[in-house]
Amino acid sequence: MLLCTTGQPNLKRIKFLISFFFILISFFTYSQTMPVVGSARGEAKATFLFSTNNQKIEIPAFSLNGFSQRSEKSPAGILVEVKATADPLRIEKVWHLNKVMERSLTKNYKKRATTLIESLSKARFLDEAVILTFNFIKNNWRYVEKNDAEVPINDIFNSNEASCLSICRICKEFFKIMDIQSEIVIGIKFPDYSDTLVLKGGALHSWIKIKIDDKNEIFCDPLSYFGFVTQKYIYLTDYDTFIKNHLADFKGISITMTKNKDRIFYNPESETKPQYWRRSPYETSVYGLFVGKILKEKDLPAKGTVIVKGFGGDLKTDLFNGNFYFFVRSEGQYFIFAVFEDGKEQKLGDITFSGVAVQKVVFYVKNNI
Repeated sequence: MLLCTTGQPNLKRIKFLISFFFILISFFTYSQTMPVVGSARGEAKATFLFSTNNQKIEIPAFSLNGFSQRSEKSPAGILVEVKATADPLRIEKVWHLNKVMERSLTKNYKKRATTLIESLSKARFLDEAVILTFNFIKNNWRYVEKNDAEVPINDIFNSNEASCLSICRICKEFFKIMDIQSEIVIGIKFPDYSDTLVLKGGALHSWIKIKIDDKNEIFCDPLSYFGFVTQKYIYLTDYDTFIKNHLADFKGISITMTKNKDRIFYNPESETKPQYWRRSPYETSVYGLFVGKILKEKDLPAKGTVIVKGFGGDLKTDLFNGNFYFFVRSEGQYFIFAVFEDGKEQKLGDITFSGVAVQKVVFYVKNNI
């Protein structure tokens, strides 16, 4: 019941509460349509040696918001240093789906347009529109490793699967209609669990470069990341300037990761598993969150399961690229164990949780695990 001192209804307050009610309903509806996104924070660096004497091969120096790459030739080949920074990123560029965009999507992509339009109608900012588009593509095309670069884009739209390149081609087609400037990027995604790579057919990877404004561009991987890619991504060129004949120059080259330091931490921000990780303007989380890494030599990620003991029952979670997170319900001391691929269990250490929202930890284990 609403009360006011005059004994008459306070119309301004009633109008405000009604408006606020509809805002809450709108927010609730929007939050149900948005994919679950966690935040990434930290910095990572890696150095790679391309063992080659081929003078035709050039690895460019390159930088944009959240990513930088240096390259220099040496007697042993080409040294490339990559730095990835997942720091706060605030995107305030307003974006709305308009009737022109709706008509174009409907005309060109009848098969799936209705679902995409319904999803994009909830977006209010550029980052929301991009993530919703990524999620739509991820739900409608199965990612496969194959060479479909020569397949016409219309055939890709009518199929149910796509390579990383064609997923980016789909993104670019949608973004063009949505008035979002983007470019497809060609590069190398170094393997997560190895320090060596021999380039062969299908070794190149594609991701997206998005222009936020006149001063800022960001990298995104439509399958995983918004606003950043990790230190394992090596930039070669934009797809529009990519010369296919140069592929032969890269074939058979051995790449060694000589240095690596991974300090990018992944915060789920809720107890629901994220579908994407992003650089967000600020970190939030459920109270009692532990975020951590289990790493080997050269900061290569360990594989296995993390077990947390200390409160009567055990918490278990699988590692993802050496990362883990878990939530505790009360203050106290907790004991961290890991079960690795070979079935061996190892105690990693003790953690005391006391009155903080988030704690971040790193454990190192022997390289033969």
